[in-house]
Amino acid sequence: MARQVNERIRSDGDYEKALDEIERYFEREPAPGTPAAARFDALAQMIEEYEARHWPIEQARMVEDGRSAIYQEGKKRVVVGAKRDYHVVPNKDRGGWDVRRDGADRSSGHFERKSDAMDRGRELAREHKTELVEHGRNGRIQDSDSSGNDPLPPRVRKH
Repeated sequence: MARQVNERIRSDGDYEKALDEIERYFEREPAPGTPAAARFDALAQMIEEYEARHWPIEQARMVEDGRSAIYQEGKKRVVVGAKRDYHVVPNKDRGGWDVRRDGADRSSGHFERKSDAMDRGRELAREHKTELVEHGRNGRIQDSDSSGNDPLPPRVRKH
């Protein structure tokens, strides 16, 4: 017996039946615009609403601590992108060199000489305890320098 679209899943038994019914549609996907497709959509919506009522997922809030984005869910903290390195890269539009941080929309500084950009990049990397990555004119990485407590320091220094 098919449920009406405006029905709600009211019990664990109804929920189990809805899961069994929707599983058939995953095995054989209904054609768009058919009554079977409408039923599939209705079941999906009912299941989603039931799960939201019975097993709500707390909305995560993002906290910036300067070095990483932390998603705080109650007592649980999930660190995302913990390391945001600085890069000295060529600026193809204006010429010269930019100091850019991973994930940043704008550069942290523009310099005519690469040595000036490297000096500023080192300052920023030390201040934020991240790595400074040096790029060549072709954009390829030439070298990197860790500032702060590197958990896995290189065994042989490159420079």
